[in-house]
Amino acid sequence: MPVASPGARPGPPRLFYGWIVVAGAFLILFMAYGTRYAFGVFFAALLDEFGWSRASLSGVFSLYAFTYAAFALGSGRLTDRSYGAGSTLFPAAVADFFGREQAASLAGLLFALAGSMAAWGPLAAGFIYDRAGDYQLAWWLSAGFNALALILLAFARPPASRSLA
Repeated sequence: MPVASPGARPGPPRLFYGWIVVAGAFLILFMAYGTRYAFGVFFAALLDEFGWSRASLSGVFSLYAFTYAAFALGSGRLTDRSYGAGSTLFPAAVADFFGREQAASLAGLLFALAGSMAAWGPLAAGFIYDRAGDYQLAWWLSAGFNALALILLAFARPPASRSLA
């Protein structure tokens, strides 16, 4: 075991990898839930922007909701095959992936973020609209956050496996 020399200071603590995953999940949840629940806030602006009828714009959202539900059925089946009862075993999956030391903090934060993102998306979009007079910046920020989340996910790697022996 290496011995530190007297007077040597330890380097800055490394950022725990799980917090990087939390940051990526935060961005994804912020955009997914924020965009879904902010549709009503954007409705009048989207009508003006695209010149569509209310029925056409509502049809697009209905198509999105149907697609979301259809993919949820398939992704639910995949989740059942991998971890069984998905959300109830999510903390256990986090513990398997990141270790028990950080599992409760990570799982709790992710569930809290998922619940709160439904409110923050419309609030942020409303703030932008009040300052800029339109939602264009909100849409560009939405696209940018989604791109950033994809980039973070591209760099995500599972931690090194630990031996139980």
